[in-house]
Amino acid sequence: MANEATNIGTYVGEFGAKGNNIDDDSIAIQAAINYRSENGGGDVLLMSQHIINKSITIPSNIRLKGVMFTKIKSTNSSYLFGIPADADKVEIKGITFDYESLNSNIAILVNENVTNLNLNKLDFKNFIAGSAIQQNVIRLKTGIQGNISHLTFKNIKCTSNGITGDSGGAGRCIRTDSYGVKDLRNYSLNISNIHIEDCFSVDENGNFIIEDFDAFHFQHIGVSGTINVSNVTAKNFSKRLMKFEADGVNVTNVVAESEKYVPWLFAVMSKNINISTINIKGNIEKIVEFVDAKNVNINVVFVESNFEGIDIYSSLFTFYNSSNINISQVSGKGYGGFLFYGKITENIYIDKVNLILKAQILYIQDRDSPNTTYTDGRISNINFSEVFINVPTTVYSAPLLSLNGLGTVNPISQINFRDFKIVANQFYQYGLVRFKYASEITFDNLIIENKSDLTNPVLINADESSTVQIRGLKIMGKPTSKEILVSGTGDLLVTRSNIANAHLSGIRAKLELEKTPGLVSYLSGATSAQLTTS
Repeated sequence: MANEATNIGTYVGEFGAKGNNIDDDSIAIQAAINYRSENGGGDVLLMSQHIINKSITIPSNIRLKGVMFTKIKSTNSSYLFGIPADADKVEIKGITFDYESLNSNIAILVNENVTNLNLNKLDFKNFIAGSAIQQNVIRLKTGIQGNISHLTFKNIKCTSNGITGDSGGAGRCIRTDSYGVKDLRNYSLNISNIHIEDCFSVDENGNFIIEDFDAFHFQHIGVSGTINVSNVTAKNFSKRLMKFEADGVNVTNVVAESEKYVPWLFAVMSKNINISTINIKGNIEKIVEFVDAKNVNINVVFVESNFEGIDIYSSLFTFYNSSNINISQVSGKGYGGFLFYGKITENIYIDKVNLILKAQILYIQDRDSPNTTYTDGRISNINFSEVFINVPTTVYSAPLLSLNGLGTVNPISQINFRDFKIVANQFYQYGLVRFKYASEITFDNLIIENKSDLTNPVLINADESSTVQIRGLKIMGKPTSKEILVSGTGDLLVTRSNIANAHLSGIRAKLELEKTPGLVSYLSGATSAQLTTS
């Protein structure tokens, strides 16, 4: 009968598996696993190919191993390999799952509180979930401890109708979740060397559509622990590479490229998330969207996006109702830069940025959308340092750096800039930088190099009850008669600066300059007393 020596292992052929790619080997493989489990555990050795159409349970102390990347086909719409709750020392290694069938779903289901898990050298190909079927190639319940490494997901599709939020299908390559778990425990899980390729939603005719497909979906709500993800490569994916709805995930070394449209690379909707060393290329709109996020660090990002946006929401980083965010060392090119909006967004620190953009550098608004307001919110303590932005050409018809409040809703305040340089060919006549209903705005060392083809564009416009202080302003490039425009009830104090031209309207501006500008105009009660030289 079967060899009982655990160091040699149990061969599934001894239990009737055919391995002929015709007969269903499910019963034979389960019998081999059960035998090995009843005899102290150890290796269960597969053949070169199998049809498996029934769910198989892999208990503690079992190492299921392929031979020369065993190939498995299945039409099973449930899970294929299931690891029961509280199992210990389970390994699945050296297998290619090549389904080539509709309604495929979970290849590996790891239930809660499994310890010493090892998933290694696994390939997943040609999974196609049917309409309104959720695709979860690997599903990981809470409390898992172990390692997942050297996995490839290729041509994983979810059939949807393109209507977001209608309970249709959703796709994931790797998903963590706490659904149905009563004994909630924290993770201690390492996931490394993962490749994602051609993974996205399609319609019933197989055409690419934008629907909920997240290559990684962290959804273990109610628990934390640590999940470390490293060395991820991705090519042609959508809608998101990673969605964080749960806490305690660290991601490092991601290389992502997509010809398919990617609305978000990362959607962060939780806390205690760290993401570092990211290289992005292709049709990618946003690097990170923060929604209700807290305590997040993003470090070392290079982006080369060819996405063409249409409005302010097409920004590399967007912040909604989020706080305690640190972003450092961002370089490359994209459409828009940074967008802040919605409810309480505060304590944001962004430094060491070097970007080439096609539209807005920064847009801060005190509402959810241009026509939607809310109450009891604030956007404050937003800090930028060591930032260089180049906008060589744009058709964006609005200020490139705009703090745009309504004045009757929620305050925009304490926005701070240090060592901030803008080189821009602006398309908007009335303010490359504009402030409206924003208070306690400070700049230390602001450099603006004007390359606009417009005639006498406004470079800095303080308007509508804004209070702005600029220490160390330097304006370069093409001359304009309206380097600074102060109008309405805006308060602007410029000190330690050397500018050529200014236009003051009203009595609330004060310029303390190193020398008198070549051209100064005064309207609406403004006088020369508002300008002094040192």
